[in-house]
Amino acid sequence: MKSAVMPPGGTRMIENGTILYNTKEFVDSDGNELPISTTNALGNRTIIGYVTERKILGANYNPAVIVVFANQVIRPVPNSEKDFQLGDSVIQPLALGWHVGEWHTTASYALFLPTGRFNVGAPNNTGKGLYSNLFTAGTTWLQEDPLPWAANVQLRYETFGKQDDTDIRPGEVMTVEVGVGKEVTAGFDLGLLAFASFQTSREQGSAAGTDTSKYRFYGVGPEINWRPRSVPGFQAAIRVGFEFDSRNTSQGTGAILSLAYGF
Repeated sequence: MKSAVMPPGGTRMIENGTILYNTKEFVDSDGNELPISTTNALGNRTIIGYVTERKILGANYNPAVIVVFANQVIRPVPNSEKDFQLGDSVIQPLALGWHVGEWHTTASYALFLPTGRFNVGAPNNTGKGLYSNLFTAGTTWLQEDPLPWAANVQLRYETFGKQDDTDIRPGEVMTVEVGVGKEVTAGFDLGLLAFASFQTSREQGSAAGTDTSKYRFYGVGPEINWRPRSVPGFQAAIRVGFEFDSRNTSQGTGAILSLAYGF
């Protein structure tokens, strides 16, 4: 609901997010739902960031490091073994945040590092075995009111390098996220989220195989945020996404519990 609102300069931030993804089916390119054994993927990410006092182009500057642990890749392979290991880590050298009245805008660049385990053909990889670049831009409207409404739209675009030990280069991915909600009582927000993620180009490389169809998935769900008065700077958030109309990928339900503290 408010993801493009960057904290003020001088703020240090720690966030821990626990992600659970459950799937019971794979959807092919024709929309046929193919049942698979129930698969659960668990991930945990820790974000450490700092919003500096320095201004760049009139915006606050927020570098960050993200460390990920997972027991499977985020889009899991059916029946794969579960083994909690380090996933792909992220360095965010650049994130800028502007504030103009009720409008808040961010733009950022992040580099994914192949620190997760990757073996060709293994069903329990926790990394993608490649470097990738993520570009993000978003805008939040936050009403100036004691119990404000908020609306947010965010775009993410990811490009990929070639995979370790193969010459496969995955197709580029665009993700659109939107959210709207209201602070119903002091420190407590209720809202709705929606997202769409799809490949804009096909997988490349001689090892990619004959079927390089692009994938996509959509989702909707609730969002709840809580900021207790007794612990200034702390926020707990729960977001749930129910996927639908997927193609060439798994389809299921994802949930994230986020605990963040700014000081």
